[in-house]
Amino acid sequence: MKHFMIFAVFLLPIVNGFMLSDCYEKVLVPCKTKHENVLKFMNEMTSELPPLTDAVNKQEKTCRDVMRDGVINKTVFFESKSCLLSIAKEKCIPEDFAFFYGNYDELMGLYTKKPENDFCDSAYDKFYKMQCKQMESGIKKSMKNLNALSWADSDVKELVRGLKDYQKCAEKSCEFYEKEKKESEVLADALENIEIDMKTTFEQYPHLLKYKCMETGSFAHIASGYYACKIDEQKKNKNCVKSAIASFCQKDVIAEFEDM
Repeated sequence: MKHFMIFAVFLLPIVNGFMLSDCYEKVLVPCKTKHENVLKFMNEMTSELPPLTDAVNKQEKTCRDVMRDGVINKTVFFESKSCLLSIAKEKCIPEDFAFFYGNYDELMGLYTKKPENDFCDSAYDKFYKMQCKQMESGIKKSMKNLNALSWADSDVKELVRGLKDYQKCAEKSCEFYEKEKKESEVLADALENIEIDMKTTFEQYPHLLKYKCMETGSFAHIASGYYACKIDEQKKNKNCVKSAIASFCQKDVIAEFEDM
């Protein structure tokens, strides 16, 4: 009972606080599945924390396999133990690190093994959802970093792949509402058509390219308006790219009419 109480006391701050979210974000998220991202991550980590050089250099394959077909590779948390603990030592107060270090394997067991009697309130459920949300956060960040106009088809395809991976992740979690799961599916489907729709729209309405908002805005602005239009039954037959631009560029649209 005493052993259980110790875990119960420390469980919540570790789930919601620095330890897991920071370790996951700093160690695992940058790796994803691309080899070049792994190499870049290695360089950043070794320059930031020199003592980690040997430990991090051993993580290349591990990091590359963190996410496979949208399913979390749980063994990575054990295979990357030395790397994660090194970062925890840098970021944690000594007392928290001592607990994390002494109970690492048991904690990771709680976070990565689904309990038999699971009522969707276990450490496993919260940890799994956190990983899915990290994926979602990365997708949103990528969309914001893309300019409204200067993006390539490969950029959108990468976003669609990410959304489908996130969808698979969310589908396996009881922590997500059905609406949340459906939204990622619909957005992925919508983005698969956005390049063709934008090209057609700009051919028909070339003056839209002259709006200042299009020069400074992000792809996320267009994508969110496009998605909202696609799921609106009343706008079923409308040009959703034009609708998204009109919504995002309201000031420019109004100014254009005032000058006419």
